[in-house]
Amino acid sequence: MKKLSLLLVVIMISIIGMAQDFESKMLENTQKIEQKLQPVDFLKLSSEFETLAIEYPKRFEAKYYQALCLIFNSFDEKDKIKKDVQLDNAEKLLITAEKQNPQNAELYLLHTLCYQMKIDVDPQKRGYEFSRKASLEMDKAVKIDSENPRYYFLKGQNVFYTPEQYGGGKEKAKPYFEKAEKLYKKAKRENVLDPVWGKDTNAKQLKACK
Repeated sequence: MKKLSLLLVVIMISIIGMAQDFESKMLENTQKIEQKLQPVDFLKLSSEFETLAIEYPKRFEAKYYQALCLIFNSFDEKDKIKKDVQLDNAEKLLITAEKQNPQNAELYLLHTLCYQMKIDVDPQKRGYEFSRKASLEMDKAVKIDSENPRYYFLKGQNVFYTPEQYGGGKEKAKPYFEKAEKLYKKAKRENVLDPVWGKDTNAKQLKACK
């Protein structure tokens, strides 16, 4: 009985140690995303998160941030074929992560952003299809977390870039950006790996609506 108890203690210590090691490595990389002193090499950073995703396959966070880096890199990617490949790879990672943690709103919100960037590749051909897909992802997210500022920010983005004749435009997008701003201000980071993106862009979009 004593040997069994000792074994359980050793296993628990090992599990705790692995979790702390993972979070330490993840934090080192996530801090690179948030720093603003120099440009971030998002492709390089996505590879570093990929290494962690392989090392810790049961932790969805590494896949989330790997996908986030691919999506962020797509913002400035001029080659549309490369941009599409990066977004396709990000989506695959998110689908896998969503299966691991289906009650995490952040996964669906990042999936929304992925679809919004897919529209950017070819707005005329993709606008309707991917706006609809983005809306479906947002619907999943808001059911889980109705106070997430990224939901209102992304909702505002969808409306902002929808032509006025189809129910979009600056005036209708503004309330969503205003709601997001309020929620960003009071949002608290409960975990060091919790996402914080969107605040600066939301502020710019809100300014564009005035």
